[in-house]
Amino acid sequence: MQTREPVIEQKSHSDIHYKARALGALASGFFEAGIGYPFDVYKNKRMLNPERSSSLITRILQTTMGKGYSSLTPYQAIRCCYRGFPPFAIHKTAVGGMNYGLQKPLMEWMMQTGLYGGLASGMGKEHAKLVASLLSGGCMGLLGVSLNPIDRMKLLCQAQGMTLGDAAKQMWNEGLRKQYSGWKETGYRNFLGAGTLFLTKYWTYHMLGVTDHNKPTFCQSLFSSSISAFTMVTASHLPDFAKVRAQMEPTVKMPMISRLFKIAKTEGPRAFLAGIAPKLLGTGLRTVLAMTLSEWLVQEIDRRLKPDPEPENRPNMRP
Repeated sequence: MQTREPVIEQKSHSDIHYKARALGALASGFFEAGIGYPFDVYKNKRMLNPERSSSLITRILQTTMGKGYSSLTPYQAIRCCYRGFPPFAIHKTAVGGMNYGLQKPLMEWMMQTGLYGGLASGMGKEHAKLVASLLSGGCMGLLGVSLNPIDRMKLLCQAQGMTLGDAAKQMWNEGLRKQYSGWKETGYRNFLGAGTLFLTKYWTYHMLGVTDHNKPTFCQSLFSSSISAFTMVTASHLPDFAKVRAQMEPTVKMPMISRLFKIAKTEGPRAFLAGIAPKLLGTGLRTVLAMTLSEWLVQEIDRRLKPDPEPENRPNMRP
């Protein structure tokens, strides 16, 4: 009886230069950290205190800078709004570097394993590729749990108006263990968020007919990033909500589901909508731009790093 040979992806690792991946990932991570920060402040404060105000603009200004925002000078307003930006920048640059720099090599490595061959034999190459994108993205998300203390420092500065020195002093007195409060919620959020992000991205590439996921056109990258970013925000919102509450209540230990049920009982299910609008505007738009920038930069840097073809191999441009 003839046995069916496993279908194995023939393409080896991408020929994209590792320096191009690294530079593109760091640049896009730094870019992601630099835009949309006030929306992150507003999102976290709204999650901690879901009370409604009169209008969206008033709500953003009161939440990010306090009710006395009208008496602040522009310098004071910017300084007040950007409390906690250094740890936020470190966190987002590191997470962006992992997501945009390591996810594709990890996915390509998975596509050389026997597990991928077995999945491809059973469900087809494209579906197996989507599973690899989900798992590789989820792994990158789980790596982000190690950055929980930096994320909590940002929250202390944002929610309680602490300086970086005061936040660091409080965290030192509390001990390292408390800085990892909510690590499970962070893991759920990151795995769901990053996994959904890259699963949707490669599914969109498949629908667009992109054959090489390392070299999409700018428009293909922008469209795919837009769909995947806003899907990620929606899928990861509830774990993110529970994570913010757990990080700011390190003495209250309870499972994520129990915490969410308690919030629904005491504050009402509507409380879960707090922060979703600024998250869509801030995190969603920031991710769209950063992912598109990353893929464009990687291709441009890779093109410049590769040597010119030999003179005899160059095409004759003369008429």
